This record gives sequence, C-alpha cells and structure tokens, in this order.
Amino acid sequence: MNDQGFHQDERPPQSDSDRGGLSAFLPAMALMVVMFGFGVVGLAKAPDTGEMAVVFPPFQSEADYMSRIVASGAYYVAPSRIANIHVVKVNDATTRARLGELGALFFLAANGICGPISDEKSWATAAAG
Repeated sequence: MNDQGFHQDERPPQSDSDRGGLSAFLPAMALMVVMFGFGVVGLAKAPDTGEMAVVFPPFQSEADYMSRIVASGAYYVAPSRIANIHVVKVNDATTRARLGELGALFFLAANGICGPISDEKSWATAAAG
C-alpha cells in the first residue's frame, strides 16, 4: 500500500469522462460511416447514358437544381427521397459532362433511396389497366 490507501498496482476508479466514454469511439464510427458510404456508392454506379440519379451540392433551391438540369440538356424524370438528388435521363456523354460542369457532384444508379419517387396511386392504376 502507498500513502493514498491503494496498492501499488491498483489505480483509483475512473469516471466515464476520464476513459473517454463515447467520444473515444467517434473516430472509428466516423471511419465506418465513410467506408460504408464508399461501398454503397461503388455498388450504385450510374450507367453512362440513360436514367440516373444526379447528386448536386446540398442546401440549394429546387429552382437552382432544375435550371442546371435544363441547361445541361438532360431530361428531368423525378425527384428522389433526398432533396439534392434528382433523377434525370441523359442521352449522351456530352450531356453528362455538361451536368458535371454545371455543378453535379457525382452520378448514381437511379434505384433504392436514389430512385425516383413515384405516385403509388398512379402505379396501382397503371398495373391494373
């Protein structure tokens, strides 16, 4: 025992803040999210032409996204579930390149969460008829 009442090999109990708590795991969790994101993007590669999801910078107006799509020559198909991702139809590589020049960050396959939002009533009507 030392003069503090503990054995030499014992340490006083540590609080959660002394051990780092949840903040000790934040770097590992952030890395996991980034790696998962790259994996999802890799699986969702857009085709060279045809229907694809275009990812624009976030926090801009809907009118800004539409003007970029129209200016590129792409055809607007539908919005997706995420505000800055829109589904478009691109007929050639030049149009896709123009979208990139006009601020598109990257392109994804138009499926899953990046797929077009459809009106379920319209879909049911089309399937029945």
